[in-house]
Amino acid sequence: MTPGTAVAEAIMRGKMDEARERLQNGEPLSGQYAENNKSQIINSILREKAFDLVDSLIENDLIQTDVYEFDNLDRSVFKNIAMSLKGDEASLAFLREFMQKVQNRNDEVRDTTVLQFCIEEAADPAVIQCLIEEGCDVQYKNNADMNLLHNVVNKGMPDETKAKAYIELLLSNGVDVNHRNVVGTTPLMLAIQRGKKNYLDLLLQHGADPNEQDNKGNSAYYYAVVEQQNKAVYDKLKEYASPDFDTANKDGEYIFTGFLRMAYAGSPDTIALLLQMLEDGASIYQASPYYNVPKSGIDWLSEKAPEVVKAVLAADAIDINRQDDHGNTFLHKVCAYNVNYDQEAARKLYQKVKLLLDAGADPSITNDQEETPIMLASKDNLKVKTVDLLMQSKNN
Repeated sequence: MTPGTAVAEAIMRGKMDEARERLQNGEPLSGQYAENNKSQIINSILREKAFDLVDSLIENDLIQTDVYEFDNLDRSVFKNIAMSLKGDEASLAFLREFMQKVQNRNDEVRDTTVLQFCIEEAADPAVIQCLIEEGCDVQYKNNADMNLLHNVVNKGMPDETKAKAYIELLLSNGVDVNHRNVVGTTPLMLAIQRGKKNYLDLLLQHGADPNEQDNKGNSAYYYAVVEQQNKAVYDKLKEYASPDFDTANKDGEYIFTGFLRMAYAGSPDTIALLLQMLEDGASIYQASPYYNVPKSGIDWLSEKAPEVVKAVLAADAIDINRQDDHGNTFLHKVCAYNVNYDQEAARKLYQKVKLLLDAGADPSITNDQEETPIMLASKDNLKVKTVDLLMQSKNN
């Protein structure tokens, strides 16, 4: 063996007593071989709890202790600490002593701190707590103003139990559960956007606000309901705070009208969420701007599948002959819908008209333009069956 390799080889083989003896005999732990294998050397020392050997690594510049001098945390001792250091008392005692030697521990290295890095590298939660106790800044925020809660939620951590332990730990150390990043996103919003539904209870139990708005004016409810059409998440949020149906986002859109705008499919889950929101106080007549023109829930509903209309009618959520500011009833709106030369769309429109007539819709009511639903349907040859249906109803 060349000088400097024997001690390193002994450590990597787990022969710590041999390594100690060689060091006591004056053999070096340095040189290119040790430098090339320092990560394996450090990992072996940490796993074997041979912490007394760490000072030799520091003395031979195999471990840097000034974070300001780091080029990359991934090639630093903290990579090894995250990978190999356990949460037992002996390991934590070593870490506490080691951190006393670390300078500039809260400096950023490529927009990442030691604490954030160790979380991202899935260090033992006890190690994370120890780093906090030793002065690592738990309130750190990156250039996007994301706090460490954002970071945990945002990362695809395979060990969900460990990720939840990090969240608990950060919250217990005072990290703001409702902190908004540079675009106003809270950790709760991010959890919904990233599909991390198993984090929701934890965040909500610690005061996460489902009605907090981001810079666009969208809330966690908005992302759950409008973007994801997710009843399970809606129900979970509702366990902690009622949805605010009366506050619009920066585009003037409400949660419920946004939901109807995006509800393309008439799936059972979509219908169940629609009915639940109506039961919870959403108004089918509430309107939001759509291309600068107010469009209400009933306007959107007129364009939906027959099964959606049927479910809403069965829920008795509509005044069937109510007229809007232009005198149009629900039946007017359905009959005026542009089927765009689509025979299947015309057939579904016929089904919806039939449902409305069975529910008591009056085909003789005129709007402000003196138009009846029959007149509106008559403008499209594909709606001839619908016109016949309306005429029969009018004559009865």
